[in-house]
Amino acid sequence: MKLLKGLGVCAALFFGAQQAGAEEIILKTNTVLNHNNLSYVPTKMVTDQLRIPVSWDNQAKSLTIQKDHQTILFKMGEPQAKVNGQTVKTPPIVVKDGVSYLPLRFIGENLHMKVDWNRDVITLTTFDKYIVQKGDYLYKISKKVGMSVEEIQKINNLKDDKLQIGQVLYLKADLALSNSTYITETNSLKEESDKKENETKNSSSNSSSEQKGKGSLTESKNKMKDDTFEYTTYIVKKGDYLSKISAEQKVSLKDLLAVNNLTENSILQIGDQLLLPKRVIPTKEKVSEKHGEYLDWWTEAQYVFPIGEIATVIDFETGVSFQIRRSYGANHADCEPLTAEDTRKAKELWGGFSWNTRAVLVQVGDRTIAASMSFMPHDIESILDNDFEGHFDLHFKNSTRHKDGKIDQYHQEKIKIAAGVVDK
Repeated sequence: MKLLKGLGVCAALFFGAQQAGAEEIILKTNTVLNHNNLSYVPTKMVTDQLRIPVSWDNQAKSLTIQKDHQTILFKMGEPQAKVNGQTVKTPPIVVKDGVSYLPLRFIGENLHMKVDWNRDVITLTTFDKYIVQKGDYLYKISKKVGMSVEEIQKINNLKDDKLQIGQVLYLKADLALSNSTYITETNSLKEESDKKENETKNSSSNSSSEQKGKGSLTESKNKMKDDTFEYTTYIVKKGDYLSKISAEQKVSLKDLLAVNNLTENSILQIGDQLLLPKRVIPTKEKVSEKHGEYLDWWTEAQYVFPIGEIATVIDFETGVSFQIRRSYGANHADCEPLTAEDTRKAKELWGGFSWNTRAVLVQVGDRTIAASMSFMPHDIESILDNDFEGHFDLHFKNSTRHKDGKIDQYHQEKIKIAAGVVDK
């Protein structure tokens, strides 16, 4: 986002009037959490799909969203927020199953996006933009874009006519903000969801017989070796989406898509039946009881410790233990301390937040895996009350860094210590 903004400022200095057209962002309705008749989206979706930076202040228990010259500050549990320093009413942040959710309409409209709902998708349309350049003033800009000074001031909440070079002005008069828009929520979305549920109830018996007749689940299952997977069935519920199901049911998203002949863009319907493929990873012999299994990340460890799973970490040197959750990560496990107490224990071990690596054992159920861990908080987070602003890195045999896809030798050395493996 910062890069795009910087490019916009540079372009303004070289190419004269800078006016950018509207942009559309499409979200699926089944990614939305319906809470108290309001629609919420996961904080991670705001970061990833809307491409809006989100930061968390653990001490103040506050969350800040910043886009262009707009800043929104939420405080946990409070039915209000500060928009560019001004207090306005808003639905509070919702935390469910350790995941934080933000009020969609409030976020969209206060960041100058029009929010439209239909049966399957939510469309967020950004306002047309104008980037202030050297020599600009409101009257001059109003003539360029064919709007009145008053319209521009109203849309952008300007109290006077002072402008800064590089400042972004929004130009869609028909999308002007309303302080009351958050109170009444998406009736159309609710009606569509209720309609969809009724349709599902009325046709559930027919759907079941049709699926059995087609044999689609059986055919999908046969495509993946039965001795590699254990299967259970799952019925799609209101509010479900594929990555959520994957995390909650602790199965690989890639496997979930493959066995059900789906893609990440597939739209689910309430009542759909999915196969949940859980990989069967054979136990490997350990060097001793104090060591962990030396499992390859790509073919073994990531399936024993899937996204959403809670594990106990035991420091190999001291025996100190604490709990974590794997929240993200494909090249290695991006994890978070489960509670503030777990953060305190780990922080004491590392002597503070640190990129230094330590040999650790990761206990998942009845499995103990050799691993290496650093304890520096960075990037996104999903647990907001653990005194840890971000996530940390947990590596296993042959796992790689996100930044360059290469193996980190420091981590691999510590993993071998935890596994009791000696290079020949």
